[in-house]
Amino acid sequence: IPWTNSIEEFDNESINLFPNPANSIINIESDISIIDRIEILDLKGKIACSEEVSSKSTKIDIEKLQPGLHLIRIYYGDRLAIMKFVKN
Repeated sequence: IPWTNSIEEFDNESINLFPNPANSIINIESDISIIDRIEILDLKGKIACSEEVSSKSTKIDIEKLQPGLHLIRIYYGDRLAIMKFVKN
């Protein structure tokens, strides 16, 4: 029996993340549904920031993050988008 995850991984076309690279704020917008939660991870997988959202768009303060590449997990509906962004 194959293992399945309860969250469907979906293409990122319905999620917009900008600016990228960013200095202090990133904007996240969903074209499809309400964003439930956002997690920002370093490249080792450690969660650096986690926020409950409940909106189709949000702004995240990234000023305290270390410069470099980060991953962001965006949970919306039964979907999960994983994106990369660079903190200057």
